[in-house]
Amino acid sequence: MIFDSGLTGSDYISYVATDNYKGGQMAGEYMAKLLNGRGKVAVLRYLEGYDSTTKRENRFIDAVSQHPDIEIISTEQYAGATMETALMASENLFTRFKGSDGKLGFDGIFTPLESASMSIVQAAGDMGLIENLAIVGFDSSDKMMSSLMSGELNGFVVQDPFKIGYIGVKTIVEHLDGNVVKDRVDTGATLITKENLNTPQIQELLKPSIENQ
Repeated sequence: MIFDSGLTGSDYISYVATDNYKGGQMAGEYMAKLLNGRGKVAVLRYLEGYDSTTKRENRFIDAVSQHPDIEIISTEQYAGATMETALMASENLFTRFKGSDGKLGFDGIFTPLESASMSIVQAAGDMGLIENLAIVGFDSSDKMMSSLMSGELNGFVVQDPFKIGYIGVKTIVEHLDGNVVKDRVDTGATLITKENLNTPQIQELLKPSIENQ
């Protein structure tokens, strides 16, 4: 039984997780909308070989590539596993593409998890590059919600961890009871924007009430 992030091979009873390809596609389509189908885009990846984030990154790239007037200029920079490495990678990426006129050489960037998203926001702010930069992230935190409301972050895709946990345990119980279970269960992904952040449905997803579970 596998929860949340995939492993190599297929020797498991069931895989209960977000469809990370679908989440990456949501992010890519939203980025294209933010840029009106035109501009240059970078991707700050997480770690090599990490299943869930690699799927998000690759599907984002595929979705953006459907727009011929959007150029993907960087996909090989990795944030690493800590905020410190992510911030350093963010600063290096901005330094690499910052022109002599002080302007950034791309219009949007995608990050596949919270630490990379917040590192990009921090580095862009510190370096005076946050204005006119479209940033789309993945996963959520209080800091990401604050950055979304302030306009520093344009949107992020979230999973449903309560649903992952609930369906994961339910699937195990069904299997132990001798029932046939699905080998793959998609627990859903949702795009959060400033426009829908304060709706009841999104607030319940981001801050679920344990009493209602």
